[in-house]
Amino acid sequence: MLEIRRYQPQDNKVCRELDNAGIAQMGVADIMQQFPRVHNDFDDIEGNYLKDGDFIVGLENGEVVAMGAYKKRTKTCAEFKRLRIRPDCQRKSYGETIMIRLMELAAGRGYSEGHLDTLVTNHRAQALFEKLGFKKTKSGMRGPFHLYYYRITLK
Repeated sequence: MLEIRRYQPQDNKVCRELDNAGIAQMGVADIMQQFPRVHNDFDDIEGNYLKDGDFIVGLENGEVVAMGAYKKRTKTCAEFKRLRIRPDCQRKSYGETIMIRLMELAAGRGYSEGHLDTLVTNHRAQALFEKLGFKKTKSGMRGPFHLYYYRITLK
C-alpha cells in the first residue's frame, strides 16, 4: 500500500532521481540535457509548488517511490506536474493514487479545473489521464517536444 505525505526538503535528492528515471524511460534524457532550466523547479520546491499548490510523495515500506505536484496556473486552474513512479514500482496503480490525491488537494484549495501535458509518445500516461477523466484539448510543440495537452474539471 502506498502511503502519501507532503514533500519534505530531505526528499529532494530522491525526487530528482525519480524525475531522471522517468526522463530516461521516456527516451528524452539526451534532449533534456540541452534544457537544464526545465529542472530549476527542484531547486525551490517550496517556492514553486507549496505556496499556491502542493508536492506530494508516495512511500512504499518507508521509501519514496512516487511523486507528483500541482501549482497555480491561474486563479481557478491548477497545473499538474512531475508525476513520476520509480520504474520497479510501476503497474501498482501508484500513478493513479497520486493523481487522484493531487486532484482532491487542488479542488480543496479552490481550483475548479486542472491542466497538464505529456509527450505524445507517453502512451501509458495518456491512458491514465484519460481513465481519470482528463480530456485531450490540443497538441503542440514546446521546444523539441511534441506534447498533448489535457484538461479536467475538478470536483
